[in-house]
Amino acid sequence: MVPAIEPQHIHWNRRPRLLHARRQIEKIRDKTPGFTGVISDIGGPTANMYRMACKDPKVEAACRRPSCVFPEICPNLNTSHDDLIRLYRKVRETKGIKKVMVASGVRYDLAVESPEYIKELVTHHVGGYLKIAPEHTERGPLDKIMKPGIGAYNQFKRMFDAAAEQAGKKYYLIPYFIAAHPGTTDEDMMNLALWLKKNRYRADQVQTFLPSPMATATAMYHTGVNPLRGVRRGGSDKVEAIKGLRQRRLHKAFATTIPTIGRCCVKP
Repeated sequence: MVPAIEPQHIHWNRRPRLLHARRQIEKIRDKTPGFTGVISDIGGPTANMYRMACKDPKVEAACRRPSCVFPEICPNLNTSHDDLIRLYRKVRETKGIKKVMVASGVRYDLAVESPEYIKELVTHHVGGYLKIAPEHTERGPLDKIMKPGIGAYNQFKRMFDAAAEQAGKKYYLIPYFIAAHPGTTDEDMMNLALWLKKNRYRADQVQTFLPSPMATATAMYHTGVNPLRGVRRGGSDKVEAIKGLRQRRLHKAFATTIPTIGRCCVKP
């Protein structure tokens, strides 16, 4: 999950990164045995946050927000994708490179700020499928994961589909969801199942939450409180953790099994 790997604030190295990136691509081209000219994924955990940073260093130094992009995108965050678009184009110009793809990691709430980026991404850097991580449809788990509402995903999908149609391509999004995340109720999972069924998705990218070191969600899982809010005796924000095997399996079944059952079994 992105919140587990993103720092509180976004920083970027001010060295000439375009030249460095091109040299790295050339190194892959020259030293990889059997290299065919295809870079399978130039993205990463946050594929479209290259060179994004706070507009004002003084504001950044005084900032106490846990995230630059949650609960909404900070107005002091530079969300321009121009440097990233230039990077993509520079890499494509490298001799011996046929195709450079972004397979996953696009932060879609930022991507919708730049229609030019989505057009560039779809036209040149998608290999049929793009994995995207809305994580859930309900505010309960989304607030704990620090991700935007499903509306941002829907907006990105509309822009993605429009760009694919304009480019004459048949490309598809593969949404990723998580089950049994701290703060998720049975009703939340049922609503996710109904959303999947309504949108005719058969989710095969569903992970059942497992606590891992250094993750905020792990702290929620073990303590039962939300560290994203004030933690105090008798006044902490309680978080229900799904620990029982039966309930964990039920939550995953909501996302993987129920949406495939006939309409007689689940109300539309």
